[in-house]
Amino acid sequence: RQQAPGPRSMSSGASSSGASMKIVVGDRNVVPHREQFEAGLPANAEVVWSVPFDEQDVIAHLHDADVYVGGKFRGGPL
Repeated sequence: RQQAPGPRSMSSGASSSGASMKIVVGDRNVVPHREQFEAGLPANAEVVWSVPFDEQDVIAHLHDADVYVGGKFRGGPL
């Protein structure tokens, strides 16, 4: 079993917001579990909630996201 690659390497070791990990959530099914979801994240993780799903909002945040939680979507040019 191969190990998944680590997060992208950035010169500062953090995203542009200062968070160690940026997570974009576009799945309304996660909302009822939001407290538990966020409790399991590192303290300096940034979570962007795009619920109800807004494709343009998700696309705007994906350029520096480490994780996307949601279904498939058309996606457009970045």
